[in-house]
Amino acid sequence: MKTTKNMKTYFRSVAMLVMAIALLAACDEDKKGGAVVTQITIDEAADTDVLLAVKENETLRLTANVFPDNAAYKRVLFESADPAIFTVNQAGVITGEGFGKATLHIFAADGGGAFADYTVDVDYRAEVLHVKTPGSLAQLLTATAGTSVIIAGTLNAADMTALAAATRAKSLTDVDMSLVTAIPGNALEDALFDGTTLETIKLPASLRAIGQNTFRDCQALASVVLASATPPSVPEYAFDGLNLGDIALTVPPDATDAYRETDVWKMMIVNGIAPSSAVYIIPAAPVFEGWQVVQLNTPITTSQSWVLQATSTQPGTINQVTFGSANWGVQLFRFNYTGSFTNGFTGNNNDATEFYLGGTSQGGTKIGAVGRGNWNSTTHTLTPPAITLGTPLIITITCNGDKKLSCTIQNEGINGGQPLAFGTFDGDVTITAMRAATTVPTTVSIVMR
Repeated sequence: MKTTKNMKTYFRSVAMLVMAIALLAACDEDKKGGAVVTQITIDEAADTDVLLAVKENETLRLTANVFPDNAAYKRVLFESADPAIFTVNQAGVITGEGFGKATLHIFAADGGGAFADYTVDVDYRAEVLHVKTPGSLAQLLTATAGTSVIIAGTLNAADMTALAAATRAKSLTDVDMSLVTAIPGNALEDALFDGTTLETIKLPASLRAIGQNTFRDCQALASVVLASATPPSVPEYAFDGLNLGDIALTVPPDATDAYRETDVWKMMIVNGIAPSSAVYIIPAAPVFEGWQVVQLNTPITTSQSWVLQATSTQPGTINQVTFGSANWGVQLFRFNYTGSFTNGFTGNNNDATEFYLGGTSQGGTKIGAVGRGNWNSTTHTLTPPAITLGTPLIITITCNGDKKLSCTIQNEGINGGQPLAFGTFDGDVTITAMRAATTVPTTVSIVMR
């Protein structure tokens, strides 16, 4: 209901007129003798700090009490501070008109000045799909227009099925379930929203678990809001195919640390805090006859989401290295792993992330990533037998938790400073250590997402 300024003035004028009539009547009563009203309460609220909750388009009847008991004239008058939020008649019946909060004024009609104010909270907007009867959500969704829905009430299995179907059929982007009081098993079932267009999902405080592949391939998903102070259990593949480090997770402030310490959730941006990272330093190699190896404190896998970035901590001159009779160039970085890569850059020695600046055996014109038997390279003029780096060289390996790695390398003297992408390769592997063989130290940071 839309209430104009003129209508508000009308409501207030009527209330004042009723009050004036009542005051005249009170004067007649005073002539008969008796006490003046000093206090007003209502049975529906223990004190003025308690909200009076009413749903939109529904009513609430109030029972008013006046004190002292021997008051001569016990009538009270009701007034809404904002009829756009709720209206009230002189029988004390409140009607919810629109979402929000407004003050209810109650006056003693005897002219003594006693009054009481209460806050009325109209807690459901017209666009909220209030499921009063479990199983009825499908009917409510039929008339839904737009790409956003807000759902309240208790949902059963049929409601959850209807929600999943509507999300696909209507290409919903924003689903707000924060007002839902219960869902079956307090859990989201497997693959409920997989492959949908969801961008934002708000989940109820009662949620305790998320199923396998629930949000798989929801490529637009950027925001998850959880009202639960306890992190719901979530399997490794609930968000399969997504970059968890790009998802903003909003939780109760007091629960921030709990979510940042829980698998999967900790890979997201929790209340604005980026995922944790680990930093390792690989020292400079005295000679290029062996790698300097640093073990990871905690191995990482390609079924997790992370970014590994190896950066030479300072520019410098790097000598090329000879393997047998061939000058392969400069060995930059690689990691040790268990398992195997099934597609991509692996060469005949299966060293899938071996990065080089090409030596004279490649004509001094290649920068490559991968095993020595299978280069993925680009032309770049290098000066053998030494290479001078004007700025730190950066190697980035990205994993989105889908068992695929993508690699880039960047330096001011390479490709005009723009990153060179070496594509993607697949593999179910566990990375256990990192190693480098350069005359400058290398800093490696691993950010879990």
